[in-house]
Amino acid sequence: LLTWVEGNTLATAPALSPYLLRKTGAYLAALDSALDTLKDDDAKGLQRTHLWDLQNFEMVSSDVFTKPLHNDLPKHTLLKRTLSEFKTLVLPLNKKMKLRKGIVHGDFNDANIVLSSKNDEVGGVIDFGDSTMSWRVNDPAIAMAYVAIALVKADEKKVHGFGMKEEDGSLLYQGMVAFLKGYIAQYKLTPDELSVVLVLARCRVATSATLGWYSYSLDPTNEYLKFHAEPAWKALGEMHNIRMDKFLKDIL
Repeated sequence: LLTWVEGNTLATAPALSPYLLRKTGAYLAALDSALDTLKDDDAKGLQRTHLWDLQNFEMVSSDVFTKPLHNDLPKHTLLKRTLSEFKTLVLPLNKKMKLRKGIVHGDFNDANIVLSSKNDEVGGVIDFGDSTMSWRVNDPAIAMAYVAIALVKADEKKVHGFGMKEEDGSLLYQGMVAFLKGYIAQYKLTPDELSVVLVLARCRVATSATLGWYSYSLDPTNEYLKFHAEPAWKALGEMHNIRMDKFLKDIL
């Protein structure tokens, strides 16, 4: 049984601010806490192989999807760098069973987040089509990825409340920090999960960029696909410039 969720999506919000992003992070934390209460029987259909599940990030780097990148060295280099981090930082933790599992929403992005009537609170979330049983840290990582892409695309007139000094970092950086601070204030991540949440956010952006570019290669006349893939590549480049030690210091 589905019910109607009234309101505008975050993608159409009049403005993005650190305050709203912290609220958004807190909402996802509450959602994940609720998902944690579901029983194993409730998750039977969610234990599946799904290309967009970050556990399967290596699938995205297969020749099938990366062939269009072979003639684009900067993009291909970004993907390979992201894959290397995944293999060296994330997979060893999984092998040691250091990454908790749970039901994840799997696609907590600005088009699926519904705001309240005043556009200053989250009123609901839609689209559970990408839900899986996966690493719990994937949900905040995926959300951070889409915060990054949204801020790369954002018009300057649609953002406010962000620091403008060089030491404040880019809009992308400040937005991800604000979101994750809102999340971990309500749902504590372990030190191991915190150590890879940014890496996994990069993996999600790389997934979106790679699969978007692959789709564009199949239909080069479709400028819509290119329009949505390009900001993801830009966001991925910026995210790889973030120092992990500074990031962890700023969120805690």
